[in-house]
Amino acid sequence: MKKFNTLIVALFIFSISSKAEQTVGTFENAYFGKNFTIEASQKNNELETVYIEVEAKSSKSAFLSVDGNKLESFKTSLELVRDKYLSWVKIAKENNNELLCATASPYNKFSVNTFINLGYEIKKDKLKYGGLRRYVLVKNLYVNNK
Repeated sequence: MKKFNTLIVALFIFSISSKAEQTVGTFENAYFGKNFTIEASQKNNELETVYIEVEAKSSKSAFLSVDGNKLESFKTSLELVRDKYLSWVKIAKENNNELLCATASPYNKFSVNTFINLGYEIKKDKLKYGGLRRYVLVKNLYVNNK
């Protein structure tokens, strides 16, 4: 029985260590002035999951996990969102629009903080879309250079 318990403990320790996370790097985003900690877990010497941690205003940190086999798709999606946003800013400036507007739920602190980090300001707290509470956020393209 003692050998069996030792075997169980050894298997448990092995299973934990095979899923161990390692910090693979840190990344500083100059745009937001934030540091990101990137950790990864491996299984059978293959990337299983990537964890990204960043400081958040509403809590100590925010986490995001991405399956290793979906990492390239995740990266592509982020690049598409960035490119679309930059395209909209360019079109607005070409058409002499000074303001960009958006709405976000005040209960979605991550979304609101993203807009604030992009240079938007909360201008109104309104009921919209059939009675849903929303912040109206506005960015002046010629004042905020973010």
